[in-house]
Amino acid sequence: MELTEFRNNLSRKWQKRICKTCRNAIIIIISVEMIIFLSYLVMGVIEGTVFSHFLLRVLLPSCINIISYLITKKAIFAEKISVEKGNYVVCANILIICMVLAVVHNYYFIMWMTPSVALFYSTLFNKYKVLNLTFIGTIISTVLSTFVNLLEGQFHKATTITYSFITITIFCIAYFISKKIIKHHIIQLEYTYKDLEKQQELIEELDIEPMTRLYSKKALIRDIKDIVEKSKKENLSESLPWLAIFDLDLFKNVNDKYGHLNGDKVLLRSAEVLKTFAGEKGKVYRYGGEEFVAIFESSSKEDIILICENIRRQMERERFEFDMEKVVTVSAGISAFSAEIDYEEWIKRADAALYSAKEAGRNNVKVSDFV
Repeated sequence: MELTEFRNNLSRKWQKRICKTCRNAIIIIISVEMIIFLSYLVMGVIEGTVFSHFLLRVLLPSCINIISYLITKKAIFAEKISVEKGNYVVCANILIICMVLAVVHNYYFIMWMTPSVALFYSTLFNKYKVLNLTFIGTIISTVLSTFVNLLEGQFHKATTITYSFITITIFCIAYFISKKIIKHHIIQLEYTYKDLEKQQELIEELDIEPMTRLYSKKALIRDIKDIVEKSKKENLSESLPWLAIFDLDLFKNVNDKYGHLNGDKVLLRSAEVLKTFAGEKGKVYRYGGEEFVAIFESSSKEDIILICENIRRQMERERFEFDMEKVVTVSAGISAFSAEIDYEEWIKRADAALYSAKEAGRNNVKVSDFV
C-alpha cells in the first residue's frame, strides 16, 4: 500500500466518523433549541411573534443543518466524490453547523467562537488547504455574526465590535495551533506508515517459503480455511473457488541422478512457471517437497483446466543445463469447493484427482469426480 493510499483510507474513515458526529450534534442542537424556545415561551420573554422566533431561531437553522448533513452523507457514504473533495465537504458541513450556531444565537457571545471547532476538526485530514479554507469560513462567520448582532441591536455597538475583534483573535490563535497540529500529524503519519510497512513485510516474510519464494504451507492452510468460511456464507454460483495440486513426476529420480542442487534448480523453475501462469488469477503455494498448490477464489472450470494445461505444457518444454535431453513433467489434480465439505475434504478431493493423473500415465491434468 502506497503512502497516498494509506492517507486516503485514513481520510475516508475520518470523513464517515465526522459525518456521524455531525448527525449527533444536529440532534442535540435541535433538542436544546426546542427546550430554550419552550422555556422562553413559558416565561413570556420571546421578542416579536412566537412564529417569527420559532422560524428564525429553531426551524430555519435546523433545516439548514439537516440539508447540509444529508448532502454530506450522500456524498461521503456513497463515495461519489474523491477523497480530497470529501475532506472539503465534511469540513464545510461542520463549519455550516458552527456558523449557524454563531449567527442565529449571536446574543450568546460564546456561540461566536463555535467555528473554532471546525478548525480543529480540519486538522484530522492533514491538509493545509482544508485548514486555510476553514479559517476563511470562520472569519466569514464572525462578520455575519457581527452584522446580524448590529442589525438586531443585541449589544451596544462598541461591545459588538469588541466581541468581533476578540473572536477573530481567538480564531487566529486556533489557526496557528492547528497548523502546528497538522505538521505534527504529517510527521507522525509517515512514521506510522513506515512501521506498518515493516510489519507487513515481516508478516509476508513469515508466509513465504524461503527457497521458491512461493507462499508457505502455513499460509495455504490459513487461506484455504478463510475461503471455505467465506464461500459457505455466500451463495455459490457458477464462479466457484478452485484448488489445484501439482506434483513433479518422478522428481526423486532427478535428485538421485543429478543431485539435490540440480533438483533445487528444477523446483525454482517450476515455481516460476506456476507463478507465471497461475499467479494472475490465483495464489501459488509450495505444499511440500515437489508438490505445489494453486488456489483460485473465483473462476470457471474451463479457465482452471486451461491454466493447468498451460503449466503442464510449459514444464514439458523446459530443459535444464544438467541434462538438455531430460524432460521434467508435472501432473495436476483439480477440485472445486462445495458447501457440504470442509477444507480437509477439499484437499483430499484434489489429491484424489492428482492420483488419477498419475495413474493415467503422469504428465496429466485430472478434475475431481465430485465437481
